[in-house]
Amino acid sequence: MDGNNYQDILIHTSSNQLRAYLNQGGKFAVDGQLVCLNTNASKDSVNPQAQYLSGVSQFFLEDMNLDKASDLVTYDKRGDIKIFYANGKGDAHSFLSNNAYTCDTDRYNRQKNNINLVHNIGVQLSKDKITDKSIVRWAGLISPNAENLSNQSASENNQEIQNSIPAHIQKQLQNPDKNFNPKNIMDISKHFNANQYAENTVANFEKYLSNPFEEQTLQNDGLSPQDQAFIQINNLDNSDLVEVYKTYQDLN
Repeated sequence: MDGNNYQDILIHTSSNQLRAYLNQGGKFAVDGQLVCLNTNASKDSVNPQAQYLSGVSQFFLEDMNLDKASDLVTYDKRGDIKIFYANGKGDAHSFLSNNAYTCDTDRYNRQKNNINLVHNIGVQLSKDKITDKSIVRWAGLISPNAENLSNQSASENNQEIQNSIPAHIQKQLQNPDKNFNPKNIMDISKHFNANQYAENTVANFEKYLSNPFEEQTLQNDGLSPQDQAFIQINNLDNSDLVEVYKTYQDLN
């Protein structure tokens, strides 16, 4: 973020703030620096809460002007797409505060000439997660082969079976003694839901959909259209690390 060719660290905190740790030849300041961005504000207006990402639904870090310093791009509740160019070093940096935990009073003067309002699209993304049957994919998503899906299903089912066995019986199974009663296992087996395990296995095989389009409709990720896999949004799970928000409100 300061253009010195060393990789810096940017953290999104639990307080919904961004804190930057600049890499000075392998050394980092303990407290880092607070990022202050004039989002959710019209031209020449100042956001008094610039240290928070409230109202910012998307942001990413990228060198947008190829000056070897990473810039911040935001999309906020006003429908503004803004580029905050990283400019200056030390106390003169365009979006890093000179104060440890608040935005310094001069930060807007340093920043106002380093902001590019790319576009106002006039919509606000919904905060509600979508769980319908729309299909999605991301670069590199390919259907696992039958063997991998079978192994995954077996592993999940074995874990569910293990979870259904009380801890004290698991301990006896690992270290059986003369007081161990095999009837305990028979009693536990009554609670196994074989139908549920079968449904889990089928769900794993049905999760991945083949490409319904005749042509490659997304970015070229090296896969042919017939190898590209899709997933229905309502079939996404924690292992996918993806959530979908596609509804919006027209701000105009």
